[in-house]
Amino acid sequence: MKIFTSPQIRKCDAFTIENEPVTSLALMERAATACAGWLSRKFSGETVYNIFCGHGNNGGDGFALARLLYHKGCDVNVFMDSAQNLSADAEINFKRTRDISGIEFSDFSKVNKFQFENESVIIDALFGTGLNKAIEGKSAELIKVLNELKFPKISIDIPSGLFADEVSDKNSVVFKADETLSFQFWKKAFLHSETGKFCGKINILDISLNSEFIENEISDSFVIDEGLVRGIYRPRQEFSHKGNFGKTVIAAGSSGKMGA
Repeated sequence: MKIFTSPQIRKCDAFTIENEPVTSLALMERAATACAGWLSRKFSGETVYNIFCGHGNNGGDGFALARLLYHKGCDVNVFMDSAQNLSADAEINFKRTRDISGIEFSDFSKVNKFQFENESVIIDALFGTGLNKAIEGKSAELIKVLNELKFPKISIDIPSGLFADEVSDKNSVVFKADETLSFQFWKKAFLHSETGKFCGKINILDISLNSEFIENEISDSFVIDEGLVRGIYRPRQEFSHKGNFGKTVIAAGSSGKMGA
């Protein structure tokens, strides 16, 4: 599977919107639908989802996810910064979700005194792959509080605080996810030891971005995935042995370099 940079992923989104055609709002709905399906399979019907939504499109995913989970019969709480302006698509999904009387909305400032249910799950939809500077101030303090909560933690697309294409500073504040639900592609940040430790288990969700773009876009980075392995795997007969399968030459390190 190709690994694309954040700018390439944005190009892929734009190409899909233009050529399918599909609206950016409908693409956000696809992402939220994929997340809602995964969460419904992962957790029981008693789960209470606490979704922390930022002001950008990652937050828009979170608002849409809250609505979809509620319509599946789940209990949902939404947290947001009431003072921040939302992106256009996030604003639309916020209004759609706000009008549902069964979903409780709270400001980020209330999190310290909020009584989370025992069956809670914390969902990080604060900052997505567009993040370009370290998180500071109230957002950093919020993430520190969330990291201390002893509930399962799920990040949408990428843990908030990570840069998709580079290693974050070691002192950066980053959401510590148990699982990450990422859309269509692996991100380089998932594979660095310094940043991958924040991601937990990676789950790549297919949201049907344009296959022509994915096929033609050039990348120098790849990850070995199940599809690649299945393409080269050849089952062996039960009673075969190594002598049936040719020889291997290993060009290795010199004496004393056994590790190599």
